Amino acid sequence: YVGELPTIKPEFSDELKTLLSWADQIAQLKVMANADTPDAAQQAVEYGAMGIGLCRTERMFNDADRLPIVVDMILAATQEARQAALDKLLPIQRNDFKALFKTLSPRPVTVRLLDPPLHEFLPTEMELTDELENLRQLRGTVKGVANLLSSIRLSQTNPNELPTPLPAPFDEMGEEMVNEVITKKERMLRKVRELYEVNPMLGHRGVRLGITYPEIYAMQIRACL
Repeated sequence: YVGELPTIKPEFSDELKTLLSWADQIAQLKVMANADTPDAAQQAVEYGAMGIGLCRTERMFNDADRLPIVVDMILAATQEARQAALDKLLPIQRNDFKALFKTLSPRPVTVRLLDPPLHEFLPTEMELTDELENLRQLRGTVKGVANLLSSIRLSQTNPNELPTPLPAPFDEMGEEMVNEVITKKERMLRKVRELYEVNPMLGHRGVRLGITYPEIYAMQIRACL
């Protein structure tokens, strides 16, 4: 792309509002909007939507403050670990719905519980493979520099000239941190391969996902209520 084109926020003129009000008087169909956030819902109301016809709750999971929790839920090896992640998501999801319903009241909102397959919340296999390769190179660099500095310290007449402990990320904590990230990325890669489907549109999603992990939908229903 050459760059971003300048845009303006669309506004309804008084003439258009009058025309639409006449249409509303004889309309037999209700026009609703797709919205997943209070801001989008507010804009829909301003544009005359009579409600939300589809609130895709998976869009709420992609925000930066909850995506890591969703990933932990997907990677959970036990139902207890998965439930612990869902317990963290519950108040966040409840606040989402509360703000959305407040914005739309008294208009109706149709909520669709989690629909897409879980792998859509994870990086792709190629992305994870590249990240792991870079992390393993970083681990080798961290370890190599740490060994080099230790060797230099031993050969110095005044070993105190080098910092003790070694500066991050070349100390043991730095290497340990890299190892922890590698371990988690490897778990994610195994899960991505485990969740792979030839045709995800007809695969483990929607009601099928609900049968496998009913606790996810129990959390969402509690948040709605």
